[in-house]
Amino acid sequence: MSRHFIYIDWLKSLAIIVVVLFHCGWFNHWLTVAFFPFAVPLFFVISGGIALQKDYDFTTVLRRNIHLLFIVAFWGALSTIICMYHRAELISPKIIISHVCSLDVPYCNHLWFLCSLIVLNFLQPFLREFTKTHSTRDVLIVWGLIGLMSFQGVNNFLRPISIMSNWNGYSLFYYLGGYLLMSNQLNSKRLPTWSILLMAIGGYSLMLIHNWLISTNEWWSNHFLHYDTFFDSYSTFPCAILTFSIFELFSRFSMKEISVITYISKHTLAIYVIHWVLLIPIYLLIDSIWVKPLILIILSLLLTMILERIPYVCRIVQNK
Repeated sequence: MSRHFIYIDWLKSLAIIVVVLFHCGWFNHWLTVAFFPFAVPLFFVISGGIALQKDYDFTTVLRRNIHLLFIVAFWGALSTIICMYHRAELISPKIIISHVCSLDVPYCNHLWFLCSLIVLNFLQPFLREFTKTHSTRDVLIVWGLIGLMSFQGVNNFLRPISIMSNWNGYSLFYYLGGYLLMSNQLNSKRLPTWSILLMAIGGYSLMLIHNWLISTNEWWSNHFLHYDTFFDSYSTFPCAILTFSIFELFSRFSMKEISVITYISKHTLAIYVIHWVLLIPIYLLIDSIWVKPLILIILSLLLTMILERIPYVCRIVQNK
């Protein structure tokens, strides 16, 4: 395996572990909540960096998206049923379908990520053609405009162009940014490693200030907070700086290939959907904030190993 793929394995493993830790309530402190929003955007960066360097026909894209929709429907229904049972709500097919179609909180809202990925998959052939036929300057201009049209806070000052701020448009910014980094269109390798590290620290520091102002300054919270600190931090430029800096730093390190890391990396989708349906039982059985994520990851991996060995059933944990 090449060095390129090894550092991607480490990044994906780090990101999914951070997601599980967050869902277990690890990052409620203001110092940590500012650092860990990089995890989900990192998946978009990796997806774009890999996908936009390949040519996919529309048939392939359609087949992959149908499969993702099936995964959303299956795991969305399962997590909804578990949540409704726990809340002692009336369970009926109509209500389940309604919750899944709307990705309602707290039933299956975590699957928003896969729905955003479906949209990006459909855009992939067009973005791929655009990056092949236009100059780096043109791609950078479009990338910058996407950021302006989708990032948090911008819509309060440039409302006429904020047309992408309500549909997770920032995912496209990370997706295209991943391509620019992995294809070295930004010439980021010319920058010394210490400067990238300073950028990561700077991004984190800006997010600390952002979170502090949200909690202490009414004007700031009115202009920059729309849902919650963690989620909306995905769509802030400090988070983008932190995410891209972490990606670039890992690409420069000489990573050792470890079988566990490789396996986790190849099964991040399975871990993502399985750990969520286990959250309620784990929360009811285990109090320790340290033990919860460990048990969740272990059980998710064990269930993945079992399910992927069963014909046809394996499709619910595979992104192929």
